[in-house]
Amino acid sequence: MDNKAQGALEYLLLIGGAVLIAA
Repeated sequence: MDNKAQGALEYLLLIGGAVLIAA
């Protein structure tokens, strides 16, 4: 996995966690 894809995955996980907390 290249660095760009890894960064995007971490970003999606971060947003997903924020949504779960906010829900």
